[in-house]
Amino acid sequence: MGDLVATESDVPPQPGESVAGAGIVESYAGLATAIDSGSWIDASVAGLGAALETVGAVVDPIGTLAAAGSGG
Repeated sequence: MGDLVATESDVPPQPGESVAGAGIVESYAGLATAIDSGSWIDASVAGLGAALETVGAVVDPIGTLAAAGSGG
């Protein structure tokens, strides 16, 4: 039964896990990961997401900072 139970050491770390929920920071981390992966489709989608997050930051900078700080 021990083989059926995964421990924390069995799970590999996920890229971008340290910035998960940080709003615009997470978008740019995802863009960097997508570019590093070499997939132009992933990079295009992540770039669009980062661009939309940037527009949101320009429209509502205080809300963007609050969302990045609170993780929501």
